[in-house]
Amino acid sequence: MLGDRLDHDAATRGSSWVIGSAAGAHLECGGNAANVNGGEPELFASTGCQNEGVEHEAEARTPPVFLRPSSLLLVFAGGTLGTLLREIATMTVWPAGRFPLAVLLVNLLGAFLLGLLLESLARSGTETPSGLRTRLFLGTGVLGGFTTYSALAEAVAAFVIEGDPAIAALYGLGTVVLGGLATWVGVLVAGRRRGWSSGGGSR
Repeated sequence: MLGDRLDHDAATRGSSWVIGSAAGAHLECGGNAANVNGGEPELFASTGCQNEGVEHEAEARTPPVFLRPSSLLLVFAGGTLGTLLREIATMTVWPAGRFPLAVLLVNLLGAFLLGLLLESLARSGTETPSGLRTRLFLGTGVLGGFTTYSALAEAVAAFVIEGDPAIAALYGLGTVVLGGLATWVGVLVAGRRRGWSSGGGSR
């Protein structure tokens, strides 16, 4: 009886079927479910499971967006440009004795621009492909290369070696705190700009 039922179902439905044999088990895949109660074998479709497995395997092979060659190229190009701009800025700012003023100003400006950029992109709604490219090129690339916390660490270490731990702590902590404030100001400016644009468009 059971063999006839299997042959009939397989022939009429055109799907591959397997027998569930575990008592009380609930099997579900691809929208097809089967309950097996009391040890009596029931049928459930395995075709959905196979297709679902192929889809998951294909998704697993796809690299994340930020690891794709085009994304890496954007970050590389942006980082190169940002590093060049930082070098120009540090050579332009007049040195203030032993105090690394140029590094401080570069980091504060970069923090402000990063807050402005990310808040502007966030307020534009769902991230589009062009928005993603903008964030990778300008945010991760240009501003990532423009700011320099390695130079900050080097300056702090130099102050400690020269016997000025208080100045080292003040400079290091001050840069972090002021950088956070600069980012916050950038976020506020982006919000104001969005509000002005909305107000101007409604008139």
